[in-house]
Amino acid sequence: MNEIAENIPATLEETESHPVPSRSAAQAQITPFSSSAAFADAQRMAKALAASTLVPNDYRGNIANCVLALEMAARTGSGIMAVMQDLVIVHGKPAWQAKYIIGALNSCGRFEPLQYEQDNAPDPLPDKWQDFPLAWRCRATARDKKSGELRKGPWVSIATAHAEGWIKKNGSKWQSMPELMLMYRSASFFGKLYAPEILLGMASAEEAHDIVDVNPSTGEVVNIYHGRPAATSRTEQVAGILEKAVQSEIGDDSGQEDYFPAPGVADVLKAVTGSTSEDDLAECEDVARNIKSAADRNTIRAAIEKRREELSTD
Repeated sequence: MNEIAENIPATLEETESHPVPSRSAAQAQITPFSSSAAFADAQRMAKALAASTLVPNDYRGNIANCVLALEMAARTGSGIMAVMQDLVIVHGKPAWQAKYIIGALNSCGRFEPLQYEQDNAPDPLPDKWQDFPLAWRCRATARDKKSGELRKGPWVSIATAHAEGWIKKNGSKWQSMPELMLMYRSASFFGKLYAPEILLGMASAEEAHDIVDVNPSTGEVVNIYHGRPAATSRTEQVAGILEKAVQSEIGDDSGQEDYFPAPGVADVLKAVTGSTSEDDLAECEDVARNIKSAADRNTIRAAIEKRREELSTD
């Protein structure tokens, strides 16, 4: 077992949402890159996982992704299904869903369960996100079991969400679920500050989705690649194309191999070609995950990566 896995605490408690294996179970897991024999064993395990219909679409028919998921499971001491469910690709990089981060911190054995401290929370919640009080803030806290010291994470506020451009993005969850996003972000920051080895240095998926550039002079949200104001009209056009693709869905119980018929896949590829920002490509990736055919998913992923390279060099 590698050094990171060796640092897993001796007692790992199970949580209701994310059971985490005991140390002995974690030690029994394979570490794919520790030796040639281990890598060969991992590939056999990955082949079985890739053939399963119970794993998320990012892993179906993709042995390489399954091998990496086995590595992440071994490093974190988590079950392979928990990793597959909660390790997602955002903007081409792996990230943990916030619910996994919270479950991992609560069950690592080092802290009492996370608590959330809020200040200036509005009651009732304003109808418009523009009216959310900037002083509304939240931080995650947890008591260290060994020292008894109360660990306090950084404050995250609505003012922070504005300053970082999180709340201004089209379809931002900060606009519709601000309290949940404050807690998710504060938990992620707590983990990166006090237990980075548990997160393996990775951000939360919600945080990765929120990463944008802001023009310091105008305060405008700009595209990650282009450094110019986000092309809202183009984003709406791409969203319209993807909506058409989703509407052509035929359902899993049809007995057909493809979750979308050919016109739906063509619409997604059209949206990829028309994408002008990372947000557009992220939406295309989200829709692609719901396509049952591994061949079609791989075709769309290849088109997304090609378009991503084109945008990065413009």
